[in-house]
Amino acid sequence: MLISSFLNRTIVRNILGLTALLTVHFIADQENLFRREGFNQWMPYLFLVMLYGGMVLHHRILFDRFYLKQRRKLYWIGLLLALAVSSVNMHYILRKGFSVENTLPKLISFWVYVLTGLGVYVLFRYVRLDQQPSVFIQTSDSTSKNADSFTCTVDSETITISHASIIYMESMENYVKIYTPSKTYITRLTLKQAEERLPKPYFIRISRSHIIHRAYLKDYTPDTIKIGSENFSIGKVYKRHVAELLSSKL
Repeated sequence: MLISSFLNRTIVRNILGLTALLTVHFIADQENLFRREGFNQWMPYLFLVMLYGGMVLHHRILFDRFYLKQRRKLYWIGLLLALAVSSVNMHYILRKGFSVENTLPKLISFWVYVLTGLGVYVLFRYVRLDQQPSVFIQTSDSTSKNADSFTCTVDSETITISHASIIYMESMENYVKIYTPSKTYITRLTLKQAEERLPKPYFIRISRSHIIHRAYLKDYTPDTIKIGSENFSIGKVYKRHVAELLSSKL
């Protein structure tokens, strides 16, 4: 239900955003709109739809699912491909729709505007991450490796997260997401620091990006681990370490 509600809000928000973009362009384009003929009449609007789709692709997939999850190579490949496709579309529209012979200055302006927009979004996302409740894991005895819980500070309030409720942890550069059945916490912490404070062999570092709680393990192969409905890849340098820990008794 929550996922469906989120998707519905996202779709509505994007429809409203695209409608606003097309409306603003239509107001400025009224005089030229009816001077063009055939497909050229509506070509700029098709370009705007494709451009908006490219922005959504970057924000929701490339940045959120690749960049923030340390899959930087895939992020840059996807971004460069999106820019290349958009540039070809832009060139075609300028040549065919507006009879522009030298399209390079327009393309450069297009790249500047797009990259500026992406930069603003990236800054906005990091600011929002900073504003989310942070969980700071203390170094006191109550959070040592032998303890059964973390003592955490969330919005100046001290709370306790039991080890048993931590499903897995995910690295986000200098942040770590802590997933529990009821809530997800974000802490300004490296995954290495988190690993040092977790009891083994209950918690296992399986890659540069993830630490899992073996109690939630559903399936295991030499290359992947399944937690719930999600599959996690085991990093090459961690495979032997993971195999040794999983073979040990709790």
